[in-house]
Amino acid sequence: MPDLWQSGIEEESEYARRIRVTTTPALEGYRVTAYLGVVSAETVLGTGFFSELASWMADLFGAESRTLAWKIDQARDSALRKLRAKALDLGADAVIGTSFAYSSNSRSMVSVIVTGTAVNAAPIPR
Repeated sequence: MPDLWQSGIEEESEYARRIRVTTTPALEGYRVTAYLGVVSAETVLGTGFFSELASWMADLFGAESRTLAWKIDQARDSALRKLRAKALDLGADAVIGTSFAYSSNSRSMVSVIVTGTAVNAAPIPR
């Protein structure tokens, strides 16, 4: 299978969507059967002039910048798609212990980095 995350695709495959991602160190109702390694993905998006202007106006009046929040949501979702594709490339069922890091710089860019541990997990019989 090709490295899906390197292709820059924005559409997530049906298989990658099945990868469970959690911030907890385990999956409730599942037993980790194999640790496949650390996976991480990054997305950097330009906010654009109008987004910056809207954010500046929101800051001026002490309001929430919905435009910037939307850009951050886009960056987070893109990073998660890439993370799932990388986990799928490793043959994982899930990514546990996931954490997010957000940053922005003076060039009107917002970045999201997501990191976790790719695992295989089996349901715990009841």
